[in-house]
Amino acid sequence: NCTHHRGARSGLVTGVATPVHRGRSTATYEIVITDEQDKRVCTARLTCLLRDAPRPDAS
Repeated sequence: NCTHHRGARSGLVTGVATPVHRGRSTATYEIVITDEQDKRVCTARLTCLLRDAPRPDAS
């Protein structure tokens, strides 16, 4: 889910992700993207499903 507040036509943008929830099976982050003047360009919320990595075959 993203909300774009303003456009950034040039220059550097910075994204900072802050964990909102970190559980055993899901994690949710708020991501704030700002421009060089520290004005908010975009706000996003990302939810991830956490799964165990498959084990490699023991061949």
